[in-house]
Amino acid sequence: MGASSETRNGAVVRTIVVPGGILLGIALGAVGMLRSKPAFAFSGAALMFVESPLLLWSFWPLTVLLGIAFLLDGIRSRREPRCQREMITLNLR
Repeated sequence: MGASSETRNGAVVRTIVVPGGILLGIALGAVGMLRSKPAFAFSGAALMFVESPLLLWSFWPLTVLLGIAFLLDGIRSRREPRCQREMITLNLR
């Protein structure tokens, strides 16, 4: 802990919640992207954006970029039905 003004309980909670929230956001976003579920993609994006300020001096650009990717995929999958996206993919082969 060092000379930090943070309590032990606060440090433990922050150490557990921040990485766990990022992993949950990545999992939700990935499921949303792979299964064409916009709700999961939006949830993953929201979690990534919420966690970003907590990582201000470390790898926050990664969480912001991944959150944007999940958000854009959620918007795209809302506009195009899943069967239409699969037909486009099959026609490209």
